[in-house]
Amino acid sequence: MTYENYSLCITVIEIGQNNNFQLLRLADTIGKDGELDEKSLMSNSPDIKTIIMDPNQTKNNDLAIWKWGLDSVDKKQQWSKRTNERFYELIFLYDEKIDNKNEIKNCKIEDLIDVLISGFKIPQFITDNLLLVLGKDKDKEYICFNLEKSDYSIENNIMKIKEGTTLDIYTIKKEHCIDTNYLKNATPYYPYIQNRIIYKERILKEPEGQVKIKSFLSLFKSYFEKITEQMNYNHMSSVKVNFNSKIHPYIH
Repeated sequence: MTYENYSLCITVIEIGQNNNFQLLRLADTIGKDGELDEKSLMSNSPDIKTIIMDPNQTKNNDLAIWKWGLDSVDKKQQWSKRTNERFYELIFLYDEKIDNKNEIKNCKIEDLIDVLISGFKIPQFITDNLLLVLGKDKDKEYICFNLEKSDYSIENNIMKIKEGTTLDIYTIKKEHCIDTNYLKNATPYYPYIQNRIIYKERILKEPEGQVKIKSFLSLFKSYFEKITEQMNYNHMSSVKVNFNSKIHPYIH
């Protein structure tokens, strides 16, 4: 029986005469469905740092879990197959309205919601299952939203969260993440790798809360409509409300 491995890999270009694409092992899974463990690379086939891949599956900076093993005839060769196994990648929300430095600063919730709806820049390469980091708590924990592919749209590296979406909030420890920044000093050097941060745990626990992504103006309109439904419309028939006016002090 052929022994199968499951590893988180990133597609890299091996700079040389042929510029071949290969899979660079970042971590192994503990079992097929377990969490990611980068330390296992030191004990599980430590001599195999890159894996041969089908040229037809090459996609620069593709991050995925691959099933692979040694060729049954030539043990120096490997076989590999890309899977759709779930894992989570972290991306960071940066905007001038929101301070994302070492500590989370106070920001108005309406500013945050406005940035999410209007759009923010994201890295060139991302995976489907994302944790959007809103900030760091003293460099020890990330506070983030869980994003499914149906929650957002992307155009020209600008992500927009769909209004009306309800997002789960999670706090994850920085030590439970894999940061590929160390590859900058790796040998051989792969110059075209985009830095990635991956959550080791592949199954999210219960969220700490939820936020419905809806603009402040939309919330106010919804609230106003509920109030007016309870009022006597006979007395309100002559009243006109212009939401573009400055009747309410928080709407400009």
